[in-house]
Amino acid sequence: MSAEIRSICPHCEGFIKDIRKRARSDPELLEEGKRRFRGSWKTTLKELETSAVKAPERCALCLAFYGVYQHHQHGNFEQFPQSLLKPDGLWGLYPANDPSDAEYPGAFNLPGIATVHVKAERSEGKRLVIQKPVAISFRTETTKGESPLSRSVWSEKYLTLEKRVPTLKNWLQTCVSSHANCQSSFEPTCPTRLLDLDAEGTFRLISTAFLGGEAPSYTTLSHCWGSVALPRTLKSNLEEHQEGFPVERLPKSFQDAIRLTKALSIRYLWIDSLCIIQDDSSDWEHEAARMAEYYENSLFTIAASSSEDSRGGLFLENDNPELCVGRMPSASNSLIKARVGIGLQRDSIHSTPLASRGWVFQEWKLSRRVLHCTKDQLYWKCKSLAESEDGLENEVPDAGVSYSYGSVDNNLAAALEWALLVREYMALSLTYEKDRAPALAGIVDFYQRQRQGKPMLGCWSDTLAFDLGWHNLFLGSFEEDSQSPQKTPEAAIPSWSWISNYGGVPGSVGFELLNRSSDVIRPTVRTKLVEWNIEWSGPPMTSKLLSTRLVVEGPVLERERLSFKTPRRRVWAVEEGSERIHYDRRYYENDRLPRMQQLVLCLWDAENTHRELQAFQQQFLIMAVVKEEPLTCVRIGSGMKIWKVKKQITMEETRELAWFKDTPIKRIHLV
Repeated sequence: MSAEIRSICPHCEGFIKDIRKRARSDPELLEEGKRRFRGSWKTTLKELETSAVKAPERCALCLAFYGVYQHHQHGNFEQFPQSLLKPDGLWGLYPANDPSDAEYPGAFNLPGIATVHVKAERSEGKRLVIQKPVAISFRTETTKGESPLSRSVWSEKYLTLEKRVPTLKNWLQTCVSSHANCQSSFEPTCPTRLLDLDAEGTFRLISTAFLGGEAPSYTTLSHCWGSVALPRTLKSNLEEHQEGFPVERLPKSFQDAIRLTKALSIRYLWIDSLCIIQDDSSDWEHEAARMAEYYENSLFTIAASSSEDSRGGLFLENDNPELCVGRMPSASNSLIKARVGIGLQRDSIHSTPLASRGWVFQEWKLSRRVLHCTKDQLYWKCKSLAESEDGLENEVPDAGVSYSYGSVDNNLAAALEWALLVREYMALSLTYEKDRAPALAGIVDFYQRQRQGKPMLGCWSDTLAFDLGWHNLFLGSFEEDSQSPQKTPEAAIPSWSWISNYGGVPGSVGFELLNRSSDVIRPTVRTKLVEWNIEWSGPPMTSKLLSTRLVVEGPVLERERLSFKTPRRRVWAVEEGSERIHYDRRYYENDRLPRMQQLVLCLWDAENTHRELQAFQQQFLIMAVVKEEPLTCVRIGSGMKIWKVKKQITMEETRELAWFKDTPIKRIHLV
């Protein structure tokens, strides 16, 4: 159903003229993002309400602005009827297609989109904060070709899959044919099983070993399992799923993924709960270890981003109530359209229920292309482009996973990239904290194919000194988590791995390496890897951990010889002056800090320059001795000491004053 075309009031017509005039006189507006904008359009909230809903000729643009205040927590028209409303900022004017494609004479005929922030001043002069901007589009009746303004999100009050398919096909075909960065780095392979969608109304679980020929194209579904029961392939129903299963018996997210895949003429779909035998541990371990291949080789991943569980769906058919359309009185062939609640793509996607789940981290990072299905609109994200259905987002996205260092000289850069990934991953929640290692198996597999080092339970053999310097920042209750079996990490994980920590909230794990990392120069690794071994019952990261052995060598001092302070009880981190100490939460809270001898191992040191200030920094590990011969320690924390270079002494003299000068080298078994 097409949106009703309303009128445009004189106030708003003048506002549009001001935007056009500004855009034509300021070519840099297209490139510089948000700019201060002063127009002639001003009104009170009461006048806005009248123009939007009470006047005989209701204004489409006033209705859009009215929608912002109507749902805003401070948008009380009765309390602030005389608050003055006026433009505050213009977030760029985006051309909707190439103006050279056709001639567009007239002041309002050049297609484009502007995002406008408008502010209200209360009677006492206080600003009324607006959380949602308004996107305004300009379009002529004669606009041709595939452009954001020709999409149904700008014309239909009710969105359907059929009307959105042209946009999806354009995104996919453009990426496949012209994006060199979006080609797979893996040899073309196929999942062990796929859902065959060829038959109408049913699907079959097939073994790809019998397909023959080239690996077929398929899509993958990224979704929240939630707390509700969902269809799973088990040993008991495997044969039934292979013979054929009614689509109507699947939850809505699965049904929508099937419809979307078939609408794009793709025959095969991979869904984890159906394509992995869930009660077969060996099959689960084998398949989970191949996640990197499955997601990167899929044509694209369908993300049920706004659904809390499999019942939510993909919102392929959805109301579009925020769309308002009006016609300019002075330009009858020009339509003015507005949508409310348009935000940045990253904010819109990363605030969804799916984005907070730990398993989703590798699904999104490894996929070459992801279609995010949200309540607001569709978002396309590949390694070359991030675009929203309304066209307001059209830019190079933040990277997924990549590796381009390759040499020992670039170990610091590799460690920084990995630290960023770990910090992001540990902020995500898992139903079972014991899945922390398996849910990262695909990412580890991806890096293992390209790095010189070997994976070591979340660390790497070529950057171990940097990787060991993690610390926890989570200020929650250890007692609550330790009493919950679901929230307890795998007991076999050694203390030196960040996987042994508790994740699930922002800041669960941090790295001193990331603090002003661009200022670190000439780092020197002080702890060397001597020997290590990690044994699994099956595929690494996804099977049972049997044993670990890690032996390192570096300068060691007794804790009592150093000057850093111990945090008070129940506060396991301290920052005072030039030192930052973080005791591992599980050892320190509730007076759990071991009473045994403590040692401090220097991991690495480096010079640091920041804002013309020079310093020498040392990263160290805090350990408790559990056995004297061979010297065996458990990690209980980490820290950073910064020595500022004063005017009267040099950097070399500062190094002489620092800790670990002429310190004996000891070999330590970390457990």
